[in-house]
Amino acid sequence: EVRPMRAPEEATDGPTDPRVHPEQSPGFGVDHAGLEDIEVSREDVEIGEATPRELAATDVSRIASDSAKEKLERLATGDAVERQRAALALAEEERDPAIVEALVTAALEDDEADVRQFAVEALAKLGGERAATAAAAVATDDDPWVRAEAVVALDRLDRAAHADRIERALDDDHHAVRRNALVSVFKREGEGALDPLVAAAGDESERVREWAVHLLAGVD
Repeated sequence: EVRPMRAPEEATDGPTDPRVHPEQSPGFGVDHAGLEDIEVSREDVEIGEATPRELAATDVSRIASDSAKEKLERLATGDAVERQRAALALAEEERDPAIVEALVTAALEDDEADVRQFAVEALAKLGGERAATAAAAVATDDDPWVRAEAVVALDRLDRAAHADRIERALDDDHHAVRRNALVSVFKREGEGALDPLVAAAGDESERVREWAVHLLAGVD
């Protein structure tokens, strides 16, 4: 079912969104072996209205038999859905400078935010200095979900090396970016992240407040 989700700025009185129940938190009731088990992700996507084809943009099995060259061509000349799918599919290829550069171009220049977001996700999987440079640049993208994915990428590539950039995202104006930054800081600092966690417990977003409380449970 495709239906609009409640916007973050809407009033929160009335029935609580079931997605923010503590029991629905990833890992609730699980004894984690370590901080690596905590996921940094793009969550709470507001689907709104989308065609079945657009909703299937992440189905890379549809082009699994394509060569890397064909996927690169889709990324360069396809429509928005084809470009999104090609970006994700290229992450499964062997790391190649031509693939990395094509994804960097898509992450920085594509007109569609979803294509930029998927390109950054793919770059994080491929890794390398060029991927990190692109992710840092995309961290200031106009689209909040692209910025949120950039935090995911920086966390995955090297959260310590990109600590300053990730910490700046704690003050982003979108809840998903702040949430991902908070999780990354906690994964890096553990109990040393007490101050930002306490501050996030008073965040205007219930998503961020939920995660602040969830992570505070890991602090003595």
